[in-house]
Amino acid sequence: MVKTDKIIFYASLATLIFFTVPIIIWSKGSYEILLFLKVFIENAFGTIYQVLTFIVLLFVLWLAFSKYGHIRLGDDDYHFNTFSWASMIFCAGVLLTGGSVMFMGATHRIYNPWSTFSERGSNYLRSETPEKILYLTEDMHKRLTDLNNDISEIGGWIYEIRARKNNLTHTK
Repeated sequence: MVKTDKIIFYASLATLIFFTVPIIIWSKGSYEILLFLKVFIENAFGTIYQVLTFIVLLFVLWLAFSKYGHIRLGDDDYHFNTFSWASMIFCAGVLLTGGSVMFMGATHRIYNPWSTFSERGSNYLRSETPEKILYLTEDMHKRLTDLNNDISEIGGWIYEIRARKNNLTHTK
């Protein structure tokens, strides 16, 4: 049986309820607030966010190919071969983007304004429905997930290149 940390569980549940219930109850007001926040963040931090991402990428590349790139984190003994290790990195990327695929795959066709299934037509964006909130949040979710996936995979492959360059093996 898995032991659950009650503090983490109940804190997460309370946070989820705190943000979800008001959005469900006051969907029109929630949409206006979320849209304002999205536009504000994009206008205020859009360029900064992209530049910061690029700077982090350059830092990771510099770190990997500098004199610090040979520093090993963890034990000297590797538990997985290269194929297993690359498979785990690939699966981690799929796991990160899998949430987006499942989320958008189930909802995008229904709530897409040009979908024949939704039969909402061009009046969709002018209608005051909770689906507008979904449309807004799925876009933000996709952008953050794609960015996280790219950064984690680049870091993993840089480590693999350094390990091969230094003749480090991934087997016992």
